Amino acid sequence: MIDYNKTDPDPIVAEVRRAREEIMAKFNFDLHELFADTQRRQATSGRKYASLPPVTPGVREPAKKAG
Repeated sequence: MIDYNKTDPDPIVAEVRRAREEIMAKFNFDLHELFADTQRRQATSGRKYASLPPVTPGVREPAKKAG
């Protein structure tokens, strides 16, 4: 059994967590603000972004036949 409290921290995981903390601090740890900023930046970037239809969990589309 692995004791996760005693293992050496992975430097990549530590960097990802540090970056996440830094980014979220800019938005007062509010996911709605982060999402709104992402949408604003996408709208003003001039790039095209894919937009997929919403998916209802537990509901599957019928398989499409090849050909």
